[in-house]
Amino acid sequence: MFDVKGDKEIMYEQEILLFDIKGFIKEESSYNTDGSLDYSIKYKYDKNYNLVERSKLRHDNDNETENYLYDKNNNLIEEKNMKITNLILG
Repeated sequence: MFDVKGDKEIMYEQEILLFDIKGFIKEESSYNTDGSLDYSIKYKYDKNYNLVERSKLRHDNDNETENYLYDKNNNLIEEKNMKITNLILG
């Protein structure tokens, strides 16, 4: 994309959303103007389509996960936030 004069390229950040067959968001990805991934968020639901987990993974390893708990009437009764600053795989 270029400016109105057509001589300077304009860069935009991009966000991509993925949904399941019922229309619930499954994944959200955000990209910087250079095309590199800034962060990705994954969503998990229970059988009643209550959000039970939201995990955000960032390019700078400033990651966090939120967990949600519901009662038998699908009322939110607990929310936990865990921040993960370093992830070691091995």
